[in-house]
Amino acid sequence: MNPENGKPDKTLGPMLLVAMNASVIVGLEGLPDMALYGVPLICLFLVGAVTFLIPVGLISSELAVGWPGGGGVYGWVDSAFGRRPAVLAVWCQWVQILVWYPTALSFGAATFAYIFEPKLAENPVFIMVVVLAIFWTVTLMNFRGLKTSGIVATIGLVLGTILPTLLVILFAAIWLINDHPIAIPEENRGFFPKLEGIRGLAIAAGMITFYSGLEVNAVHGSRINRPRKSIPFAMVLSAAIVLGVYIFGSLGIAFILTPEQIRTDLNVGPMEMFRVFLETHGLGLLSPILAACVCIGVLGHISTWVIGPTEAIRRAARRRDLPAIFGKTNQHGVPTPLLLIQAVVVTAMTLPFLFLKDVSTAFLILTALSGTVYLVMYIMMFAAAIRLRYSKPNIERHFEVPGGMIGIWSIGGVGILISLIALLLSFIPPEVDQVDVGNPYLYVGLVTGIFLVILLIGLLIPMHPERLPDEEDE
Repeated sequence: MNPENGKPDKTLGPMLLVAMNASVIVGLEGLPDMALYGVPLICLFLVGAVTFLIPVGLISSELAVGWPGGGGVYGWVDSAFGRRPAVLAVWCQWVQILVWYPTALSFGAATFAYIFEPKLAENPVFIMVVVLAIFWTVTLMNFRGLKTSGIVATIGLVLGTILPTLLVILFAAIWLINDHPIAIPEENRGFFPKLEGIRGLAIAAGMITFYSGLEVNAVHGSRINRPRKSIPFAMVLSAAIVLGVYIFGSLGIAFILTPEQIRTDLNVGPMEMFRVFLETHGLGLLSPILAACVCIGVLGHISTWVIGPTEAIRRAARRRDLPAIFGKTNQHGVPTPLLLIQAVVVTAMTLPFLFLKDVSTAFLILTALSGTVYLVMYIMMFAAAIRLRYSKPNIERHFEVPGGMIGIWSIGGVGILISLIALLLSFIPPEVDQVDVGNPYLYVGLVTGIFLVILLIGLLIPMHPERLPDEEDE
C-alpha cells in the first residue's frame, strides 16, 4: 500500500500480468487427460478457445478496464446486480479453487518424487507431506505481496511450464525422426473427435474447464500500470501461450506414451513421458532436473491462485459484505488472516486422503465440484457484462467487446450458453473404463448435493446492513 494516499501501489506491468494470467490457467497436470484423445485434441482445444477462452478474455477485458479498482468479478457483479449476487459470485470463485487445490498439489507432489525415486509417488505419506509443504510454502511466500507472487509466477511459467513444454515438443520430434512408433491409436489420428452419446458431449463440454481463470488477475486492476492497455494486451498474449502449451504439450505426450501408459500414470504423465524418452536415449540422469523444473512450475501455478481470489474476498470484507477478519491485511496489503484460513481449510481437506484406499473417486468428485461451482460464477460474469452495457452506459471503457450491443450479446450469450451446457453435463459420471466411481447414482447425488450446499452457503452468508464505500475504487 502507498502510505501517502492509502491506495495500492502500481506494481504490475503488462509482462508480469501476462505471466500471472498464463500461470493461473495453464498447468501440466491436465496434459495427460487430453493426450488420451490423440490428434482430435487439437479440435477440442480450438473449439474450447473459440467458445469459452476468447469470450472470457473479451468480456473480462472490458469489465476490467471499465472497473479497474472494483475487485474483479465481485465488483462487476455488484455493479450489475447488487451485493448478494456479488458475494455469491466471489464465494463461488473462492470455493472452486479450495476444492481444486488437492488435485493440483498431488500432481506437484508426485512430480517431486521423480527427483528422488519415482516409486515414492505411490506413497500416500510422502504425497501428503509434500502437498502440505508446497501449499504452506506458497502461502507464506505470498505474505510478501503481489509483486513477489508475480515474480514466482514468472519463474514458474518459464522454467516449469514453457521449458518442459518445449522439451516435450523436441522429444516428440526426435522420437518421430528416429522412427520410433507413434503411440496414438489409429482411431485417434483424425482431426475431428468421435463423441458418442451424452458422455461424449460431457467430455467436449469439460474442455472449457482447462481455460478457467483468465479473469482472476483482473481483481488486481488497481495495482496494474496503465490497465486500459496492459489488461487487453496481457489477455491476448497469455491466451496464445495457454493454447500453445495445451495443444503441443498434450500431443507430445500422445506421440510417446500409449493410452495404457497414460492411464497407469495419469497423475505424473509429463514426467513419465520424460522418463521413457530419456531412458530410451540413455539420458535418464536428466529426469530429476526436469522434475525439479516442473515442480517450480507447480509453485508458480499455485502461487497465482493463492493470492488471486483472496483479493476479491478482501475487497468484499472491507465493504462489510463479508466478515471483517477477511479484510485485514499486513504492511504489503496482503490479507494474511484469509490466506491462513485458506491454508488451514486446504490442510483439513487433504488429510483424509491418507486414510482412503482409492482416492481416484474422491479426486474426481472434487474436480467435478470445482468445475460446476466455477461455471456458476462465469454465468454471472457474462450476464453482468451484458447488463452493464444498459445500466452503466456512461462508464468510460477504453476497451469494449467489438460489435456494439450485437457483439456483447453474441459473445456474452455464447459464454452463458456454453457455461450452462457444461454445468449440466458436468454432473454425468465418467465411463467405467476411465474411472470406476462405483454406484453412478451415488456419485451424481454426492456431486449435486454438495454443489447445492455450496450455493446455499453463498446465498446465506451474513452481511452488515450498512456497507462502506469502496475507498480503493478509482
